[in-house]
Amino acid sequence: MRDLENMLQGLGEKNKKAEQEGITMTDLEKKRIFAQTMTKIEQEKVNENRDKKNRRWRTAGKAAAAVTAVVLVGIGGTKAAAALGLDDSIRSFFHIEAGVPSQKIEKMVSTPEESTTNNGVSVSTSQVIGDTTRFYAVLKVKNLPEKPEEYEFQTTELAVKGDDGATYDYTVDGPNMAGGDGKTTTFNVLVSGINKQGVDVNLNGKSVAFTLKNIGYRDAKGKFKVVKKGNWKLDWTFKTEADVTTKEVNKNISLLDAKATWKDIRISPLSVTVDFQITKSGKAHMSFKEWNKLEKTQRVVVQFADGTREDSRFCDDVNEEWGDEKTSGYRRIGFRKVIEPKDIVSVTFGDQTVVLNPNVKLEQRTKLRSKAANCTVALPQNVAKLITVKEKKNVKNADFKKKESYAMFMAKKNGVKMPFFTIHKIKGEYSPEQVEKKNDTMTYIDSRDGDTYTIEYGEIMDEKQAKEFKDILNTYISNVLPYFEIIR
Repeated sequence: MRDLENMLQGLGEKNKKAEQEGITMTDLEKKRIFAQTMTKIEQEKVNENRDKKNRRWRTAGKAAAAVTAVVLVGIGGTKAAAALGLDDSIRSFFHIEAGVPSQKIEKMVSTPEESTTNNGVSVSTSQVIGDTTRFYAVLKVKNLPEKPEEYEFQTTELAVKGDDGATYDYTVDGPNMAGGDGKTTTFNVLVSGINKQGVDVNLNGKSVAFTLKNIGYRDAKGKFKVVKKGNWKLDWTFKTEADVTTKEVNKNISLLDAKATWKDIRISPLSVTVDFQITKSGKAHMSFKEWNKLEKTQRVVVQFADGTREDSRFCDDVNEEWGDEKTSGYRRIGFRKVIEPKDIVSVTFGDQTVVLNPNVKLEQRTKLRSKAANCTVALPQNVAKLITVKEKKNVKNADFKKKESYAMFMAKKNGVKMPFFTIHKIKGEYSPEQVEKKNDTMTYIDSRDGDTYTIEYGEIMDEKQAKEFKDILNTYISNVLPYFEIIR
């Protein structure tokens, strides 16, 4: 766990980073960072901190009855977002560089003229970006009291409906506070996995209704403190002109212990979907041994031309419906970037790979192996040659108070050393939430055969390390997990 000194040091690091980027932090922003730091310290002391999940997605069923807002202003409609510019929250989430949005992005962005006011606080839908599979909405809240704590809504209800009145199921993350500027506080929310009883639904033209109740914050013990009581309802029709490209596959594959036909690949600007049809169902229950042997077959892996990968094992936004011998199934990965078909080299599913752009030449990779941590990691040859794998077996982990074996991937370049990352294999099976509670610098990878695998990334500590390794860390190490495998 981070100690008091490290926590307080983080406050200075955030301020320093802002200064380096030419951003002036307001007093309120500094207070918020300080309050968050002190809250973490208090949480350590009382050991009552809330669970913070690596994946904060929650699957929601049909929404509860909507609560009527006191004041509703505006009629559902859109304006061309190009004229208004792209919201910074959208740019940040999807890693879109500053400048005029491309035509592809403009086709996905709309600005619903929807606003509601209650108890002196107004909530509006500022901007929405989405394709036929998911959308990301930016909400602006005005006239909240200035407080250092991070605001949230006490309850959120969402309904997604079709023209025929059908109500769909979905996956939602948020609304989450993204920042504040004077009297305006920004929240964002991501909605995906729209389906009707497991059948995939095209999101374009569907009605979206949010009902938000009470705004406040969580204290150090996780108790919600109401700052503004009220109900706010936002209702609009989602519109997108995003292009969808479909590639027929028609391959026979194995999915765990079932048999299926991989029908096609659908590529939209924010996701990749694989559609399949079960031809022979598997068993209702599998042993851990069987799962460990077969789980690779149900992964979706998207290989990009820039060398990065997306792997369904490590994606936050994965939606699926397995279907059966009568109903088609699908698996979908949602991305935090905008893509085009030409960006994708291949898609792997059912342990088979479909190449979409055969002319793209990827960097050759070398598999680095650790017997102690029972794993391999594939890195580009020019990066792998810098690394020495340093291993330890059966040593005590102070945070987990359990035996572990680990492998530290130590780099050396021009006389400068730095640990790129460390893979831990810890005795006992822990959830992602438990791992984060034990050590919040670790990221959960997997649990196998009574062991939990985690990764701990190295941090640049001085200018020499920054000079030699910054580009490598940003380009390769930040995307290392999709190239990680447990030795079977």
